[in-house]
Amino acid sequence: MTRRAASSRRPCRVPGRVEPRVAFVVDVDHELITDEEACRFTMCYRSVMGTGHIRFLEAPEEKRYAMNCILRQYSGRDDWRLPDRALQAMAIYSLVIEEMNGKRSPGKS
Repeated sequence: MTRRAASSRRPCRVPGRVEPRVAFVVDVDHELITDEEACRFTMCYRSVMGTGHIRFLEAPEEKRYAMNCILRQYSGRDDWRLPDRALQAMAIYSLVIEEMNGKRSPGKS
């Protein structure tokens, strides 16, 4: 299936029911640990790595819920009105996590 991106009117590929495999990494709490010796510098961090698949959201209710979650994260509000026409122009994907592992680097906590 091919749709046109709303802003550019260029065709963009929409995977439909194809669920491509993906991997992801998120890391936080970075801290550079220095030393008198250059080769003893290191970084402290916490991270999560995982695998899963991408699912394309097609139903307006799913898109509305996903957009309200994102908007609430950044605005603190969850009462946004999203017109169906705007939702139709959006391509929204969901990362379905199948495996996930966390890691904390040794060093300062």
